[in-house]
Amino acid sequence: PAMAGIPAADGALWGSKRRHRNKADYVRIHRDRLEKVAQLTLNRVLNGRPPDPFEALLHELSDYTEAGILFSNLRVHVLNSDSISCEVLADIRGACLSIQSVHLSKEDLAQGLSEGCGDDIDVCKLCASLQSCLTGVIEGVEIQRFAALHESLCSAFSTYTAALHIHNVIGHLLLSSVGCLSDSSMTDVVRKTLATNGINSAPPLTCREDLGVWQHQLPEVLLPALHGGTPSRRLLVGATLWAATLSDAAAVAGVAALPVDMIAYHSRDVALAQTHADISREDPDEVPLPEPDQLCPPLNSVTLVARFLQAMSAEVASKGSCIPGPEDFMAALE
Repeated sequence: PAMAGIPAADGALWGSKRRHRNKADYVRIHRDRLEKVAQLTLNRVLNGRPPDPFEALLHELSDYTEAGILFSNLRVHVLNSDSISCEVLADIRGACLSIQSVHLSKEDLAQGLSEGCGDDIDVCKLCASLQSCLTGVIEGVEIQRFAALHESLCSAFSTYTAALHIHNVIGHLLLSSVGCLSDSSMTDVVRKTLATNGINSAPPLTCREDLGVWQHQLPEVLLPALHGGTPSRRLLVGATLWAATLSDAAAVAGVAALPVDMIAYHSRDVALAQTHADISREDPDEVPLPEPDQLCPPLNSVTLVARFLQAMSAEVASKGSCIPGPEDFMAALE
């Protein structure tokens, strides 16, 4: 029947336009991912040359099937007077299952949640605080939506500036759970997801020497400072993540650098203070090799470098947002 006040012909035309618009929206949302996944899985089958290519193609496509597998919640409960357990729950086709769990010490929780630390602190209170922080954070999030998981965790711990360790532990737990649900290792799941989005990832570190090579292959951060005559003509300021180790970077950012291994970092300070060693005067052949944590920039290096470059960009653009003269880059730097 025709809608009230609308002739049947006009109603049919309106319905046709709506269906066309819905189809166009669906294509816009899913087309790129469908094409990437289809091409990637087909290439894997052709490279592997299995006896039954269609069965192999179905198996490859199953890695990207997310329908019916959603995270449900993070459940926290007390293990004993010194620790609690945090477990990941997932909704798998209507069934709520516990996937994996991790133990957190009372000391780490007290420090991360800024509750103070002492023997008299109530572990049940810490458990309730963490549960309140994590309730509903991952509810309904698809298992391979890493960006959504990251944003949810950042939001949950936004008011706890000292909770970086807990944040990292929960993040690792979620990635490990994704690997378990995908019947694969955590590293393989991340690499496959990145490959689906057209991002190639390097192989994992396997030995100490890999760190020495990787310290020079970390990404750089670039921020635009001045623009030229066309959108492609810009002056940018940039730095590697190692700029986070500069004292000026920490001063500008207003945040202290967080070493990868805090224990090793403080142990070196203690040893240096006790021996009063002056490495600059030692025989180069006797200088000890850097420890693994010294080959990695600080944990919050991206934040430090971004704020540092933001201040540099503002300084460069303080006299104008355009490159001076006929795009004189040297004059802009002066």
